[in-house]
Amino acid sequence: MGFFDKIIAAIKMFGTPEVLLLLALVALFVVYGRNIRRVGTRGMVLIGVFCALAGALGAAMRAIPGVQPTSFLVMMAGVLLGPGAGLAAGAVSALLFDFLSVVSIYTPWRMMLWGLMGLGAAYLPRKLWLLAVYGFVWGFVFGWVSNLVYFVDGFLPFTWAAVIASCAASFWFEVSHALCNACLLLFLSLPVAAIARRSGIGRPFVKKKANENDSANLHDEGGTNA
Repeated sequence: MGFFDKIIAAIKMFGTPEVLLLLALVALFVVYGRNIRRVGTRGMVLIGVFCALAGALGAAMRAIPGVQPTSFLVMMAGVLLGPGAGLAAGAVSALLFDFLSVVSIYTPWRMMLWGLMGLGAAYLPRKLWLLAVYGFVWGFVFGWVSNLVYFVDGFLPFTWAAVIASCAASFWFEVSHALCNACLLLFLSLPVAAIARRSGIGRPFVKKKANENDSANLHDEGGTNA
């Protein structure tokens, strides 16, 4: 089945929630379109690289529960290039991720969740430990919201007991995703940022002095405005 055939088949499965999510994504792109354009040619290239890596690595490692490098790359796009870039990287990565496996009713949800993940990372105070906590929390948010899809679409009857049971059943998957996010952000954020800076892309990481509590600043505060 070709790319457009997959898209058409998935759209036929979409219900009202998925259509509303896609409309909300379009609205977000309208709001943050100017921010995306500001990153320049090199920034757009970096977004493309992040999307390609995120989609390919995510699909390749899908069989390993909770190991999700896509989230790390999406958050790094937001941190280095701003909220619009994080939104774009998240949405496009999700589309590539599902195209390389299965495009389904989950696709708009993943596009929105990863888009918001990347967008939000751009607005964090630039402390490395806080970014790791943010990634850890998103490991749970991503999984728990995904668990709601079948309830929201009416495929399963909604009861709080059923929702709690669903979240409990996937708890260790969320733990794995959360730990993967936190570890990748703690150990790879600075090297990835350094590579980007050597290419003249993105905002610099500025390490704090050793006697301060936080290990690193990721970029100056002025670069996070849409």
